[in-house]
Amino acid sequence: MSHRAWWYYLVILLVGLPVYFFAVDGTAQRVVYYAYGLSSVAAILIGLRIHPPKRHGPWLAFAGGLLLFVAGDIAFDLYASSGNVIPIPSVADYLYLTAYPILALGMVLLVRYRARGNDISSALDGVMVAVGVGVLAWVFIMAPYAHDRALSLGAQVVPIAYPALDLLLVAVVVRLLLGRGVRNTSFRLLAASVVALLVADGFFAVASLHNTYADGSPIDLGWLLSYALWGAAALHPSMSRLSEPSRSSEQRRGRFALPLLWVAR
Repeated sequence: MSHRAWWYYLVILLVGLPVYFFAVDGTAQRVVYYAYGLSSVAAILIGLRIHPPKRHGPWLAFAGGLLLFVAGDIAFDLYASSGNVIPIPSVADYLYLTAYPILALGMVLLVRYRARGNDISSALDGVMVAVGVGVLAWVFIMAPYAHDRALSLGAQVVPIAYPALDLLLVAVVVRLLLGRGVRNTSFRLLAASVVALLVADGFFAVASLHNTYADGSPIDLGWLLSYALWGAAALHPSMSRLSEPSRSSEQRRGRFALPLLWVAR
């Protein structure tokens, strides 16, 4: 049954999406959101047990990063429920901002284990895509905060730090997508989960800039899907082979590599 656990997990969480958006609200909705995040952490730990890979480091980093996201959500909601003004930065910000480097560390470890020797080409490709996305992020998201002199230093730096750390994830996930190594079901689920996270973060950054975000927003769909896909990637039997070194000395580019690099240029 363990070989189908990923499928059951993914179906249950996908079926639960209408519950989050249409059947509950307020505190109950937040509890459902926490449950998605905690379930992905639990799925990673269970996946490490039932499909143990040779190297646990990347998956433990993923579990730690996702757990920090959940802790950040809880901390933010506690601030909001207290009725006091939420400070910037807050404990929630520290938790969120710590999560991104830890997730990136997991990606870096995964890339390192999968590639034999130095893969300079795909590393440069990742930096190039991140720089291309970073230019857009600066113009449309970061610059308005940087140039608003009415904001305190914290209120300027924190909103800029989030997209900056997203760019770190962009660089490492592109490095993973364009680098060497097996591209199995767990790989595809993991890649999709990071893309869903980055897309949701992008929409959230724009919504926050215009003060249009609220709990239960369609933006939440990206984060919920990211949790679901991350957990499914860990529960899939192929996760045990995800960190194995590439058998080929040639670099394999995914089907989306050339369009991605063309857009970056």
